[in-house]
Amino acid sequence: MISIMLGLNKRQRTNIPKYQKPTIFDKFGGVCAYCGDPLNGSKKNAWGVTHAIPLHLGGESSADNRIPSCIPCIQKYGTADCLSALTDNETVLTPTWHAKLTAMRDAALLRARNHLTPLSPKSDIELVRKNVQGRWIHERTTVFATVLPTHVVFGLTDRSGSNKRVAEMASLLVFGFKAQRLGNDGDYDMPAAKAGLNLFVVPRDRLLAATMALTEENCWLREVRVSITPEHATSEWRSYWFRSYAALKDNLKRRVYGEAPAPWHIKNTLSMSAGAVRARRHYNSKKAKTLERMEQHAQVLDLRVAAGQPLEDWDERVKRVERQLQLQLKLS
Repeated sequence: MISIMLGLNKRQRTNIPKYQKPTIFDKFGGVCAYCGDPLNGSKKNAWGVTHAIPLHLGGESSADNRIPSCIPCIQKYGTADCLSALTDNETVLTPTWHAKLTAMRDAALLRARNHLTPLSPKSDIELVRKNVQGRWIHERTTVFATVLPTHVVFGLTDRSGSNKRVAEMASLLVFGFKAQRLGNDGDYDMPAAKAGLNLFVVPRDRLLAATMALTEENCWLREVRVSITPEHATSEWRSYWFRSYAALKDNLKRRVYGEAPAPWHIKNTLSMSAGAVRARRHYNSKKAKTLERMEQHAQVLDLRVAAGQPLEDWDERVKRVERQLQLQLKLS
C-alpha cells in the first residue's frame, strides 16, 4: 500500500541527503509537521520530506525549508504552501505548534524568491510582466509598515495618495483584515493631525496576507524600523543585514544574511594529484630562474648607469622592472 501511495506521489516526494534526515526528523519531535501523527523513523518509506514553501512558488532547496511529513500529508500538501495545512488543521494543531510551523515558514520566506506574483520562477518573463502591469490599473499608494513581535502597524498619510485612494486602503485594512485604528495621542498629536496620519494595527499572523493584498492593490510598502528591531549579529550567520553601500566594489562584497566570504585558499583549492604537483613545481622553478636572470640583467644596467654609460632603451628598462615585480608577487 505504501509503495502504491509513493508511486502516485512520486513528483511531490523530495530526495534529501542521508545526513539531513535525522535533523529534519527531529524538528517536530518525530511527528508529522502537518497533522501531528507519529512517524516511523526506522522504515525508509514510512515518511518523507516536503517544503514549507514549494520550489515552484519560489522556495529554496535547503534544510531550513524542509519539514517532516507523513505519506498522506505529502499527497495532500506536497505541492502547496504550508499555510494551507495551517488553515485546514487549525483546530488540531496547538498554538505552540502553529507558532513553530509559522516561524519555520518565515525563516524560509527570507530566502524565497518571486513571492510578488503567483507565477513560478521558471515562468516566461512576459507572463510576469503582464501580471505586474495588471496592478497599475490602481493608483500608486505609499503604505508605511512596522513589524513587531505580536502585531503589525500600517500607516497612511495625506501624501500617500489621493483622499479617495487612502480611504479605500483604510477600508481594506479595517474590513478585510480586522485592523484596529490607533489614536494620535501624546506629544505628537498636532504633527500627526497635520500630516493626516492614520495608524492601523493588524495581528502578526496576518502580515503575509495583508502585504500581498496591498501589493496587488499597487501599494508601495515602506518599512519603518524601530529601536526594538534586532540589529545585525555577527555571531548569527543568517541575521538579516539592512546595510547597503554606495561604492559598487563594497556592495558586491556585501552579504545580506551575514555570511562571511570564504578565504581565498578555500575558494581556490589546488589539486594535489601527482601530475598537478609536478606541474606547479616545474612552473615555479621556471619562473624563479626567469626572475633570477632578470635580476642579474637589472643589476648590470644599474652598474652601467652608475658608471655613466648610456642605455639604449629606457622604456625596455621600465618594462623589465614591471615584469620583475610581477614575478616576485607571483612567487611570494
